[in-house]
Amino acid sequence: MKNICYGISLAVIVAVSFFVIVDSIDDASAYKSKKTSPNASETRTQLNKYANYVHLQPEWNSYPLNMIFDVSIFWNRDISEPQEEETYGGAKDRVNGLQYLGDKSYVEVRYDYLDCNYQWFHYVRSGLDIINSQFDYWSGKQLGSEYDSALFAKVPSTHDRSNSESFLQFIPICTSQDVTSFEYGVRIDDKELGFDVYFVPSIQERIDYLNKDGFEHYDGEECSGLGFTSFGGTCEDVGNNSGLLLVIPDELEKPLTKISVKLKELKTEIPQG
Repeated sequence: MKNICYGISLAVIVAVSFFVIVDSIDDASAYKSKKTSPNASETRTQLNKYANYVHLQPEWNSYPLNMIFDVSIFWNRDISEPQEEETYGGAKDRVNGLQYLGDKSYVEVRYDYLDCNYQWFHYVRSGLDIINSQFDYWSGKQLGSEYDSALFAKVPSTHDRSNSESFLQFIPICTSQDVTSFEYGVRIDDKELGFDVYFVPSIQERIDYLNKDGFEHYDGEECSGLGFTSFGGTCEDVGNNSGLLLVIPDELEKPLTKISVKLKELKTEIPQG
């Protein structure tokens, strides 16, 4: 029976990997647009939404399991400068290859979502639908509208991870400001396996955390959470290169683990030139 169950799990993993990669390559459902804006000092709330797929390689204890990072970023774009309209039917600069975190490798399928001047919508649909197309949000409610970014409830994990190594993922923010503030929520669809989350100044902290070399994060009361299956908070006065560093224990048990991330920039005044 154990062999049969393992065979079924392996078949699901293969199916997920196939559908996710094919769907990402051939039907990215990505939309990238740059709209014409009036020459006036104002902001517009913009949504950048994407999903990154990670397949762990044999160096990881969790091999051959997978993760999906489903990210939504609501931010206040400065549209005071006129922009020429430029629209793409599909995403550009797709990354689908072997990546390294220290001496461990993984395959990541993602798109160039770092260009915040464009509005991105990217879904890796097929693989997610096989495993779990529904994800309960904070307090059991779906978002009331696409711009409603209610914080996730704080749910501590009971999992003992004292001797666990971890996978590290950096989620960058989008902002028009040099210094800004964000409310955010993170949730993993595993009721026992917890995560750590830190609001960090830059992607460099991913390497510093890995190498245990001067790792830094913002020190606000809600700028970090350790050992949660669901966590939300507000982090104030963060720089424009900052983002979330997610620390996921290398102890996955599900064929596909989904980590849902929502960030919402708080309203700020655009300085008058």
